[in-house]
Amino acid sequence: MKKIHTFLILSLFLSNNLIANVSPPQAYISEIRIDTTGTWTLELGFYSDFVASIDSIRLETSTGSALITQFDLIPGNGTGLWDFDSLALITNENLSAPLTLNTNSGYLNVISYSWSAATPDYVAFGSYPGSYLPEVPPTYSIAKIFFIQSAGWTSSFCLDASPTLGFSNDTTGCFATLQGMVYDVDGSVFTEGNFRFVLYNISIHIQPDGSYSERIFARQYYEDTIVIRFPTSPLTYVTYAIVPVDPWLLPDSTVTTDFITTSVIQSTPESEPAISSLVAFPNPFTSSITIFFPSENTSDRNRKISISTISGELVFDRIITSGESHVTWNPDQTIPPGIYIYRFKDSSGSSQTGKLIKLAP
Repeated sequence: MKKIHTFLILSLFLSNNLIANVSPPQAYISEIRIDTTGTWTLELGFYSDFVASIDSIRLETSTGSALITQFDLIPGNGTGLWDFDSLALITNENLSAPLTLNTNSGYLNVISYSWSAATPDYVAFGSYPGSYLPEVPPTYSIAKIFFIQSAGWTSSFCLDASPTLGFSNDTTGCFATLQGMVYDVDGSVFTEGNFRFVLYNISIHIQPDGSYSERIFARQYYEDTIVIRFPTSPLTYVTYAIVPVDPWLLPDSTVTTDFITTSVIQSTPESEPAISSLVAFPNPFTSSITIFFPSENTSDRNRKISISTISGELVFDRIITSGESHVTWNPDQTIPPGIYIYRFKDSSGSSQTGKLIKLAP
């Protein structure tokens, strides 16, 4: 399930340039299938000739870890121009020690070692902290899908009702329809604009009657904030707090969820906050994480980084000093694994938001 555009790879390179000159070669989780007996198969994806530059690959699960000792490459065989150049199917036979994948409450972390760097690709399952795949029926697989949408290229792990291990594929069986109404703070419906989840790069068009209907990844979502882009002149982006929503979308299903705004958080004319200017690395993390942001030579004490739990409890808050370009968070042992939200407030008063995933040590 691979449709990946070269632009994404360039974006990863540019983002990681804040940390190093070039992003290291990496193996990507492409698809995972676990049958009724618990036997699993992992499909890895590679780009170009980078696979030859990877020193080693380690699989880490909630039950242990092991090195991949050998694998055979399968040439990219998709019909698109930007499929993986090569694939590899991994089972316990390819590992230095057998591992168990627990889709009821566990995770998989694929760590590529190259150029003195360790680059992870991570997904959680079931009730494990940070998971948005609470149920994985044995007839489904878990696939990473890259998809072009009105907000641009976006990607996610999702349920796939049409597993295709060893072969590239389109998005068949990986999407569902989310529909409903979008309400203003005064209880009336919005009649224009596009709204975007803050935590996901998904843009949804609002119809004149206040309704919406969008084909999005089959998975679970959580959101308590949306950004609405109003097409008036000048263009305006308004961030709203909403009654939290938590829809769970199975492949090819239709789920009705209303978005009810409760207050305005911020309004930004003409330009949307540059969410992509923030980079958190490594993410997911276990002991510490560094958030990189644009450096400003200003003593404006309004610039700060805060981190909170998904329920809003503040766990970290720090003023950014003049010329500072990054902040490292070292949570103590009382901070449990899970999803955390960081907010960066710049000197103009605009705030940007991102998601962190803390793993168990």
